Amino acid sequence: VKTNRAAAAAVVLGIANRQEQYFLDAREYAADMTTLGAAAPPEVSSNYTIATSASNNATPPTFQVTATPISGSNQAVKDTRCATLTLSSAGAKTISGSGSVQDCW
Repeated sequence: VKTNRAAAAAVVLGIANRQEQYFLDAREYAADMTTLGAAAPPEVSSNYTIATSASNNATPPTFQVTATPISGSNQAVKDTRCATLTLSSAGAKTISGSGSVQDCW
């Protein structure tokens, strides 16, 4: 469970880096994973849904990347203290579970 979470966190960080590169090229953040041309590797997508969203009309523009455990999966059942991992364009890391951000990230 912890290994799966660490892999998902690494993918989230990688997607955030791709968002920043996309911003430099397009002068806006990508609205979704398809626009970004990104996909989670199979070892992560079997446990998590990775998504990104953007608010390009905000000042400054923002994005967030989330890793949500797939409902009913072993990860969702056994990792309730961390649950969904979220990273914002400001670098803020959050979780939806009852644990601490420091322990989950």
